Amino acid sequence: MTDEQKEQMKKAASFIRKLKVRKLDMNYVAATWCKIEIYPYEVFSDDPKDMKPNECNSAGCVMGWMPRIFPEKFEYVRDLGTHEGSGRLHVKLTGTDLLNQDAMEEFFEVDVDVADVLFGPAQVGHTTPREVARNLEYYAEHEELPEHLS
Repeated sequence: MTDEQKEQMKKAASFIRKLKVRKLDMNYVAATWCKIEIYPYEVFSDDPKDMKPNECNSAGCVMGWMPRIFPEKFEYVRDLGTHEGSGRLHVKLTGTDLLNQDAMEEFFEVDVDVADVLFGPAQVGHTTPREVARNLEYYAEHEELPEHLS
């Protein structure tokens, strides 16, 4: 990781630490954004990036918050197919075709497994914004996962 990437990870940690517990859900990229549901034809906010933090009934993993933390680098895209899971939001690294963990891997130059654990819906169980922020800060400082996540 470069020094800039370390600072970006610390910026993400600072943002996440300020979230209310109900706004961080490490089981979903983006559980809901205002009226967004996981069905492809629901009406939803035209631009979720314009929402203020905690403005509506939104929740997501760290990855799901990246377009709010770095609006110039990430965007929300919606899977509008007709298959199971259609309508879900994904996070895309702007200017690429990379989604979700692959986008985190590229942006922070970390292995996809590390990206999944730090940013996405890994099987880490319930955790608080403060705990997630500490994990991000630890990784930025040591370039390895904290022992409890290894």
